[in-house]
Amino acid sequence: ETYETTCRLYPAFADMMNRGFKINLDRAPEVYREVEEEFLELETKLKEICGDDFNFASSKQCCEYFYGTKKIKAYLNKGRPSCNKNALSRLFRTHGLQEAQLVQRLRELGKQFPRKKGKREGKTFIEKAVDPDGRLRCSINPVMSTGRISTSQTIFGRGMNMQNINPAFLRLMEADNEEKVT
Repeated sequence: ETYETTCRLYPAFADMMNRGFKINLDRAPEVYREVEEEFLELETKLKEICGDDFNFASSKQCCEYFYGTKKIKAYLNKGRPSCNKNALSRLFRTHGLQEAQLVQRLRELGKQFPRKKGKREGKTFIEKAVDPDGRLRCSINPVMSTGRISTSQTIFGRGMNMQNINPAFLRLMEADNEEKVT
């Protein structure tokens, strides 16, 4: 049954992959300001908790802080202490460490909104992903056995995993003609 349902959806998937989403990059500066404000606010909170020298992007510093300074038993990944996404989630869930949640959110924002030395640098992930015609496309990958779908870059190396897009960037999407985006 899942197989048949997935097969019936293929024409819709193909249309969505071909058409993509219209992106209004003219609105981008406003959205970037909001994301940057969120980033700076979170970074300030983290520095208040961990100190000014703390670098959330450094796995080594994060491990030293959580497992050394905080004296929490290390979460291991392949036998080594880790401060990856799963470890940070566990640190927050198990020990209530807000700083673990802040590190995780800052890392997510950092991937979508590149910064260097405190300033915006280069193109954001969405600018890199938009095709020259101003549309954002992705590859839709149905899993026949479960009916689950995932999204990824197209075979041309453009687009992105649409399931991880920052909600602020969704406002850059526009409806074609008089259609409604929901």
